[in-house]
Amino acid sequence: MFINNLSEILDRQEIQILQDRFTRITGVASVITELDGTPFTGFSGICSFCSAIRNNPEGMKNCLRNNVNFNDMSSDRVSLLRCPATDLWETGVKIRVAGQHVGNWIIGQVKPEDFDPSVAAEFAFSLGMDRMWIQDAVSSIPEMKETDFTMILEILHLFANQLSSLAYRKYLLKKEIAEKNAISRQLNYLNFHDPETGLINRQLCEERIDHLIQVGLRTGKDSFSLIMISLAGIKHHKELYGPEGVKTIVSKLARVLMVSVRNEDTVCRFSTDEFLIVIENHDNSINSPEIVYERILHTLEAGVTLENSRVKIHIHGGMVSWNPSEKIESSQLVRKCYAALQESRKKDCPKLVVYTEDMFKAVMFEYELEKSFDKAIREEEIVPYFQPIVKLNEKNGSKVYGYEVLARWNHPRYGILMPGLFIPLAEQHDMLRELTAYIIRKGARFIKEINRENRDSPLFISINITPDEFIRQDLVNMIQKILQEEELPGHWIKLEITENSILKGGEDSIDKIRELNEMGIQISMDDFGTGYSNLSLLCRLPLNNLKLDKSLIMMAEENENFIQAVIRMADSLNLEIIAEGVEKQSQIDILKKMGCYLHQGFFYSLPMDAQTIKSAGLTSSSRELIH
Repeated sequence: MFINNLSEILDRQEIQILQDRFTRITGVASVITELDGTPFTGFSGICSFCSAIRNNPEGMKNCLRNNVNFNDMSSDRVSLLRCPATDLWETGVKIRVAGQHVGNWIIGQVKPEDFDPSVAAEFAFSLGMDRMWIQDAVSSIPEMKETDFTMILEILHLFANQLSSLAYRKYLLKKEIAEKNAISRQLNYLNFHDPETGLINRQLCEERIDHLIQVGLRTGKDSFSLIMISLAGIKHHKELYGPEGVKTIVSKLARVLMVSVRNEDTVCRFSTDEFLIVIENHDNSINSPEIVYERILHTLEAGVTLENSRVKIHIHGGMVSWNPSEKIESSQLVRKCYAALQESRKKDCPKLVVYTEDMFKAVMFEYELEKSFDKAIREEEIVPYFQPIVKLNEKNGSKVYGYEVLARWNHPRYGILMPGLFIPLAEQHDMLRELTAYIIRKGARFIKEINRENRDSPLFISINITPDEFIRQDLVNMIQKILQEEELPGHWIKLEITENSILKGGEDSIDKIRELNEMGIQISMDDFGTGYSNLSLLCRLPLNNLKLDKSLIMMAEENENFIQAVIRMADSLNLEIIAEGVEKQSQIDILKKMGCYLHQGFFYSLPMDAQTIKSAGLTSSSRELIH
C-alpha cells in the first residue's frame, strides 16, 4: 500500500497537539511537512522574522526548497544544518511508515553562537522588508548553543518515533481494511499465526504434534524430531537497537528457519524469542535434525544489517526425538525439548543439545512448582521483600524515601524463589488477581507499621502491577477495598505499571489512572527507556513518576545524553525521576549531575524481608544512611 500523503494516515488535529507539546517542552519552533515541502501542520512557535519570510512568495519558495532538501539526505538521523539564506540553525527527522519516507518533521529557526545577522538581514531586505523592522525581528530570534540544539534534536527523535508508531498503526489499519479477504478468514489466520513473522503459533504447532503422535501410534512408524531454538542476547539487542531492531532480527531468524527446512516440516513462533521446528520422517542424513541445525547456523553467519552495522545473530538449540514406541502427549514432548534448550542456554554454546533423561530433574522442577503453587498463597509461602528507594542530598547523604515491594516464594523444598519462576504460574492458574491482592495487603500492613514513626514525613510502598492485572475491570475496587479494610491512606501507596499496561488497556487505562489518583494513589511508569516510551501518550497520562530502567543505569556513561533528555522532559511534565539498578558510585555521580536524586539499587540495599528492615533500623525517613 503506497502512501501518497500524510493525510491518508494521520489526523492533523491529533498530530498538531503532539507538535505543539514538543514546542512547549523544548522552546523550539517546528512543523511537519509533506515530501514536497508543504506544511502538513500549522507552525508551532514560529518567530515574527520567519513568519514574515514565509508570507512573502519568494521567501516561501526558499523555505519549501529547504524543506524538500531533507528528502535527499541519505541518513534518517539528519545532522544540524544552517539555512543558506538566513544562516539560522535548522534540522529535522524523516518520518517513515512501513519503510516509506512519508514526510519530515523540521525544527528551527535558532541563532547559532557564531551567527552573522547581516546574512539574514540582506536576505530579508532583498524580499522588500524594512531595514529597521528587520533589525528588531532578527534580534528577537532565540540564540542557542550547538550542544543544546543537538539535545533538542534527540528529543525530536523520541517524538518522531511515536509519530511514526502512531502512523504505522493507522497505516496497518487502512491496509487491513483494504484487504480483499473476508474478516472471518483474517481472524482465523491471526488466531493461528504470529503477525510479525507469519509463522504458525504455539497452539497450532502443538495440535500438529498431537496429530503426528496419533498417526505414529496407529501406523507404528513415522517418527519425528523437535528442535527448539531461542535467540541469544535479546535484551542486549533491545537496548542497542530498540524494539524495531529486535523485530528485524526476529524476522531475519524466522526467514532463515523457513528456508532451512522442507515444505513438509513445520516452523513455529513459540514465544517472543523462541521457535519450534518439527522435522518429519528424517531417515536420510541430509534432513536429520543435526544437519538442519548446522544449515541454520551457517546461514546466520551473514548476520543482519541494523543502523549501518552488521549484527551477528546467535542462537541456542535443544532437540528431542519421538518414535512410535513412546506414548506421550505433545505438551510433555515439548517440555523435554525445552529442557534441552535450557541446557544449551546454561552452557551458552551454539551447538545443538540433545535431550537425555538426566535433564528430567529440570522438567520435574517445573512440574512440582506448578502443582504446589495453588497452596503457596494460602499457606503464606509467598513473602514480600522490600528494597528501599532513597533520596540523596547535595552532600551525598541519603535517606529512605519509600520501598518497592518484591514478592519471593519461600518454597519448602527449594528455598527462596524469584518472581520470574512463579508469576507465569499465577497467570497460568488464573491466580494473578489473588497474588496481587495478597501482595498489596502485605505491603499495606508493612508501611502502616513503618509510618507509625514517620507521621510528619510518611514513607510510601511501591507495588508492581502486571499488564494483565492492570487491565482487569475490578482492579480499582479491589485496591479501594484493601485500603478501607487496612485503614490506609491512598498516598502511602504507589503503583508501578509499564507502557504495555497502558497500551493493552487503551483509553480505559487513562480513566483508571485518574480513579486511582482520586484515591490518593500515585502512579509510576516502570522500565522507562527500554521500549518506545510513547511520549504522545505520556503527555496525556496523569502520572507521578518515571522509573529509569536499570539497563540504562548500568551503562549510564553511554546513555548520558538520553538520560539527560528524559530528565528534562520529566521536569517539564512535573514528574519525579527514580533511577533503579544503581550499583556504583560513578552512576550516582552522573545521576546527581543531571539532577536525579531518587535512587534504588544494590549500592544502597538488597531487598530484605520486613523483620530484617526493622532490625537494620531502616524504618525512619529522617535517618541518614551510611554506605
